[in-house]
Amino acid sequence: MKQKIKLKDLTREQFKKWYEENKNQKIEIEIELLIKEEKEYLENLLKPFKDIVEYIAKRNMDNNLEYLCINIKDDYHLCLLFLKNKYYKGLEIEKKYTLKDLGLFQSKYKITLSEFWNSKDKLAIHCDTEEKANKFIKESNKTNKWGDFGNYYKDYKEKTCYSNDSDYYDLNSYKEDNYTIYEFYEVDLER
Repeated sequence: MKQKIKLKDLTREQFKKWYEENKNQKIEIEIELLIKEEKEYLENLLKPFKDIVEYIAKRNMDNNLEYLCINIKDDYHLCLLFLKNKYYKGLEIEKKYTLKDLGLFQSKYKITLSEFWNSKDKLAIHCDTEEKANKFIKESNKTNKWGDFGNYYKDYKEKTCYSNDSDYYDLNSYKEDNYTIYEFYEVDLER
């Protein structure tokens, strides 16, 4: 009988054995093609063109430079030049990506405040500034789920997280306890 164990908990010997048995298998993993700042930049840049962008492709220019070719309907292009291996590292050279492929202009929220508080799953919201913590607490107080407690931001500062079991702790502790952690900007506080 085989037991299930997380990859991170494997010993070196267990990992070697697993690797030898599975090295030719394809596994499906979800990766972010763009980091947050790259997404934000492209969304701001492409906002006037978002309905007519056909694809975006990363291309080599020379030994030191790469560029993004943004193909717009009616044969127009926007090009963004940058140093090789400095930006857009998640994109393959010459592969054509749609805005959807890159997660651009998708709903910016992953969960509503109501879903957060009513979920039976272990969830936490990371507030890396006191301003975010204050806003989260203010909106949570409207749901009668947090109570009239303070924000406790001073205890953990930029690592402060609030859980849906009406508690707060530091980010790493919630990660270790296998909570699903949302960043403040991923939560729709209005619903």
